[in-house]
Amino acid sequence: MEIILQGCLIRPFQSTDAIRMAELANNEKVARNLRDGFPSPYTIDNAYAWLKMMEANQANIVRAIEIEGQFAGSVGLHACQDVYRFNLELGYWLGEPYWNRGIMTQVVRAMVKVGFNEMKAHRIFAGIFSFNKASVRVLGKCGFRHEATLIESVSKQGQWADELIFSLRESEAREKGLL
Repeated sequence: MEIILQGCLIRPFQSTDAIRMAELANNEKVARNLRDGFPSPYTIDNAYAWLKMMEANQANIVRAIEIEGQFAGSVGLHACQDVYRFNLELGYWLGEPYWNRGIMTQVVRAMVKVGFNEMKAHRIFAGIFSFNKASVRVLGKCGFRHEATLIESVSKQGQWADELIFSLRESEAREKGLL
């Protein structure tokens, strides 16, 4: 699956992404907004391990974001299980050189279509750390609504933070003309 957008491409990962991935991901400003499973510092070995894991991935759609012919970040829709099986968790990151250009808003809108049309989700959600104002803006622009605040549920870098849950249901996406 490749999706061509204005100024970027969503595509499968390539082995050649590893070097650029390690360069962009080894940034405290990126790691700060992601779960601790995202290594910091981020090495070339971490990048190769990620690419190997993506080769075996079957349940989720996780793709590279390419800008100007180079790897720039990642976006994924992660399938939930059991009674949550019609829910997808959205996750993403973008290298700092590409911030504040409207790229992630385009990417999230495209992935919303994939989630509802191809993966047949009922609801897509994202958990955002309360200090990540850029992601709050992106999700708002993409039709997501603030659904819940989990008070001091996140411990990041030795500090407590709230997690903000944003969601979008398929019926809402259709009403808003997003599909």
